[in-house]
Amino acid sequence: MKHTDTSVASIQSWLKRNIDAPRYRHTMGTYAVAMKLAKRHGANERKTALAALLHDAGRMFFSPKAMIAYIREHGEALPAHRELSTGLLHAAASAAIARAVFGVRDRTVLDAIRRHTTGGKNMSLIAKIIYIADVLDPSRGLPHTRGLLKKAMRDLNDALIDTVRISIDYVMRQRIFLAPGSLEFYNSLIRSRR
Repeated sequence: MKHTDTSVASIQSWLKRNIDAPRYRHTMGTYAVAMKLAKRHGANERKTALAALLHDAGRMFFSPKAMIAYIREHGEALPAHRELSTGLLHAAASAAIARAVFGVRDRTVLDAIRRHTTGGKNMSLIAKIIYIADVLDPSRGLPHTRGLLKKAMRDLNDALIDTVRISIDYVMRQRIFLAPGSLEFYNSLIRSRR
């Protein structure tokens, strides 16, 4: 069912019906952080809000098989690493939901949703904001959150370097697949400092 109302309240209502309570809390925390960063760094607030609210909509599917079917059904490109985890697949499923359910066509919004887990080179300001807001959501209870948010308010790219490093370290400690986009993102941030 397609929703023509893409207001924050309408999307929140849809999310409450379609994702579990902890994921909803995380989404709202991500949204709050993203909006602070958008205001501070001059990003388009409407686009940032859409991307933040819909970034984890694909978590409504609990199996990779269901995610892959939905992604294919709605014409979203499957990531090359799709078979490896729902953690990586959900970004494509979320972009498919943004397009199919909410009619989102804006490339910047869809790209921010697609890349919020792995990052990648040449990310837009909104994509960077969604990536870091996803990690810095206070409901995650991560120890580095407060310091990195303060840093992100001052220098987004500098805070992103630390955030990507923490994410890569976590993936490596878990001994799970490290998406190539994460390394590309880290390297692109380092190059931009020169």
